Amino acid sequence: MIYRTMGLRSVLLNCKNNSLKDQKILYEYSFTELFHVCLRYTQNQQDAEEVFNLAMLKIFQYIITDKNEIQNYLGFCARILRLTGIDYYKGSLSPVLYNSSLVYENDTYNSVDQAFEALEVEDIFAIIQSLPHKERIVFSMFEIDGFSHREIALELEINENYSKWLLHNAKKLLKVKMIQKGIKSYNL
Repeated sequence: MIYRTMGLRSVLLNCKNNSLKDQKILYEYSFTELFHVCLRYTQNQQDAEEVFNLAMLKIFQYIITDKNEIQNYLGFCARILRLTGIDYYKGSLSPVLYNSSLVYENDTYNSVDQAFEALEVEDIFAIIQSLPHKERIVFSMFEIDGFSHREIALELEINENYSKWLLHNAKKLLKVKMIQKGIKSYNL
């Protein structure tokens, strides 16, 4: 973690000047605060670490080369991590995903917040991680990151209706998992 005597701005400034010590501090701080973002977009710990490292390379390159100061470091990094995770996901797709034209008719979705309130953070994370990869990514993008289906379709290069279907399927699977955890009153 960034030491109390050293502010984040100071660490970022030193990283801009290629300080390896400060790059290590910033890397560890970012890992502690944001690694969970990578886990939402990957199938396992190893892939998440690869995505994190790829994203951190982009972040360090930006810090060193760009003249603008980063105002919201964690927000900036979360966006880079999310986009890197999406790119990594797209690189591992089979062509079948791109040609899919599955249709899900119901366009109304309810929040999952009420159901998750009864669970511990670790339980929620474990339930989401247990979803199949495609469903987990769409669920994360829609429910956690606030993307619309149109945005998800553009980012993942899939059909918008397929995005809706994947979200619907993720919610069905989540209901089953939540029932297994003992939560029976919710509205997904």
